[in-house]
Amino acid sequence: MKGQMPKAIGYSPIDRSLRMLQDLKVKYHVVQESLQERGIKSEDIDQAYSIEVTPLDKVAQIIQRNQVIISF
Repeated sequence: MKGQMPKAIGYSPIDRSLRMLQDLKVKYHVVQESLQERGIKSEDIDQAYSIEVTPLDKVAQIIQRNQVIISF
């Protein structure tokens, strides 16, 4: 999300890792229903990473089509 400061709560920032993976043509998806459950709007997501909001029923298809899945 935009404006997050993970160091403030003792976590390491993952933005460098996200940028590196994006350079490798990794596609990012976020589950639409997960956003809704947390009250997050798609415009709250940092678009620097070209994240695609994906309905849960499409996630299984994406997983089946890919050899590697990273979940966080």
